[in-house]
Amino acid sequence: MSAKNISRNERLERIEHLLVDNPSGLRAVELARRCEVDRRTIYRDIALLTDNGNGLPIYQKNGRFFINRDYYQATIRLNQHESLAVFMALRVLMHHSEQHNPYVLSVLKRLGEVLPELPGKHVQALTQTMRNVPVDRGFVSVLDTVTRAWSDQRIVKLWYSSSKRETVARDFAIYFIELTPAGEIYLVGFDSLSERVRAFKLWRVMRARILRPSYQIPAQFNAEQFLSNAWGEVKDNDDTSTTVTEILLRVSTEIIPSISQQVWHPSQRIERQDDGFALVTLHLSDWRSMLPWIRSWGVQIEVLKPIALRKALAREALSIAEMYIEVQQVT
Repeated sequence: MSAKNISRNERLERIEHLLVDNPSGLRAVELARRCEVDRRTIYRDIALLTDNGNGLPIYQKNGRFFINRDYYQATIRLNQHESLAVFMALRVLMHHSEQHNPYVLSVLKRLGEVLPELPGKHVQALTQTMRNVPVDRGFVSVLDTVTRAWSDQRIVKLWYSSSKRETVARDFAIYFIELTPAGEIYLVGFDSLSERVRAFKLWRVMRARILRPSYQIPAQFNAEQFLSNAWGEVKDNDDTSTTVTEILLRVSTEIIPSISQQVWHPSQRIERQDDGFALVTLHLSDWRSMLPWIRSWGVQIEVLKPIALRKALAREALSIAEMYIEVQQVT
């Protein structure tokens, strides 16, 4: 349907979306061309969008119209099932996040106002509890900066502390932000120092500042190559430091259905054996990331390779056995 045939409400919605999608702003003539109306109509529409009834935070600078993203509130309508799904997802996020995120609390509070009475009470009780959790203002400041830089596609300067405890400033173009199951936040993007796509842990960013230059995410960028797996491992495309280890697990009959129904890692391969067991093969850059998962299955999973992982679990098992033997002797 031609833009000329749409209603005023549809055109107002289109202008809003155009300004949200263009953080560098748009001139009235550009908005008029995309909406297929004259500039005078655009000025009237923007006046209507910014009046007290609608209140969109639109402002004009150097002949371009912008939306102030600090005050812009997107409108989204959820039915009851969708609202509960968001609530459950936020609960998981709160359990696993490495830092308390006040924006999660803000969303929960709004959900509590629109949910039915019973789940609404649970949300209100949770938000009341979370108000007493201390907030790391330094972390929130860095989080605000990198999310804004990503949203606006602006280069951000990161003061990043490496494993060698050296803080190095680097210009970074954020392509994606990933939250791992372990609760760690990673920034994936182009690093000016190594001149390659890298993945950096947010908690190692000491300070961040948005720069003037903007960037475009390459069309060939594939986020799936970097996203975390079930154990929170995020690939860092740095060939000089990453080695891959083969993991071989022997899985008991009882848990084969549970193991088989989920893709725990893109490299996983499951082979059933004649004795009823299954062999699971994976390739990881750091087997330590999957230790909690292996522990959770107890004796139902045996590590065959690598030897270092097998020995680490054996030492833990012996320590646990000694601890409980001492308890038994005391009682």
